[in-house]
Amino acid sequence: MAVNSKYTCRAKMSTLENLKEILNDYRNSVKSDLDNEELKEVDKYIKKVIDDVAPVLAITAELSNNQEELKEMKKYLDNIIQEEEWLEKLLKTS
Repeated sequence: MAVNSKYTCRAKMSTLENLKEILNDYRNSVKSDLDNEELKEVDKYIKKVIDDVAPVLAITAELSNNQEELKEMKKYLDNIIQEEEWLEKLLKTS
């Protein structure tokens, strides 16, 4: 089975670039159904999504490259979960 080269190429792209491409594909798919004002509104929301998501993707990419930091974060989260479970048990027994 042949793989669509467009999606193969996306696998090599950064997550942010992939998101931009998907949003651009969406824009192009609805472009013919919209007037200029509506298209400007779509462009505004696409820009907002990219601006809002870009910092999260940057942090995620940085963390994924730092396994030691991920291990520390997991330990921290595990401790919080254990404390929450202990508090929950305490509340149930009181």
